[in-house]
Amino acid sequence: MKYAISKGVNININCGMILNTSIQTCLNEKSNTLLEWILENGADRNLLTKNNLAIIDKYGTAELKELIKHFLS
Repeated sequence: MKYAISKGVNININCGMILNTSIQTCLNEKSNTLLEWILENGADRNLLTKNNLAIIDKYGTAELKELIKHFLS
């Protein structure tokens, strides 16, 4: 994903395909390191839906919750 983004793939869209945006993919893959990287490199925080945030709140690790809290503030 980092390679594609570095080559110009838009970090915030899925081009109409049945794919997740990069931010949702990171959440699905439980990759805090990649999530932090894409948030630092332009991922739109507004793409985190209330449903995403509720799932993070209920099931997320303390590290993930802190990461999301940091980037949403």
